[in-house]
Amino acid sequence: MISDVEALLLQNFQSATQRCG
Repeated sequence: MISDVEALLLQNFQSATQRCG
């Protein structure tokens, strides 16, 4: 399982790529 921190980082990365792309 991923940690809460990793999950938050993944969420931020995905939302950032959606905004850019």
